Amino acid sequence: MGGRNVGKISMQPIANNKARRVTFVKRKNGLKKKLHELTTLCDIEACMICFDGDDGTVETWPEDQRKFNGVIQKYKRVGRIEREKNCVDVDSQLEARKKKLEDSCGWDQRLDDLSKESLSELGCSLDCQLEKVRERVHQLNNLTKMNVCPFLSFRVGDNPIVKMGAMLNPCAGRTWTGGSPTPHP
Repeated sequence: MGGRNVGKISMQPIANNKARRVTFVKRKNGLKKKLHELTTLCDIEACMICFDGDDGTVETWPEDQRKFNGVIQKYKRVGRIEREKNCVDVDSQLEARKKKLEDSCGWDQRLDDLSKESLSELGCSLDCQLEKVRERVHQLNNLTKMNVCPFLSFRVGDNPIVKMGAMLNPCAGRTWTGGSPTPHP
């Protein structure tokens, strides 16, 4: 198997002309292959126009000009409004997503009705929960570093989630012996 560089690729023009040319040919052929797979597997029509900036040649796929022109003509027959409906406006999608995230992380209007004391209690409760989350993340990071499975790294009674469950459910951490629940040793 050939190794692949999984690091990030610098998104700038390749300075070496020969390397840029080789990359262009490989990527263009890769795009043709992907387009062929897409049209075959999804039973759709698609085309590609590739303009080579170095020598000014234009390549199309499918290479059969009748098929290529057929796809272009179908595209032109679809009305402008229909085409625009199917186009993706990345900027507006990102803005909408950003607004949705801001709204979900923003102030909850229901908090406006709470008293100062209630807000203070809520803040303390959230701080406590946040600290528990941080502790759990820290535990998981340590387990990952030690390469130990979390369910083998400590006794069940030492598990903070089980302890919290025991606080909520007094029978947690006990076994049924036929009469009454008894604690684990």
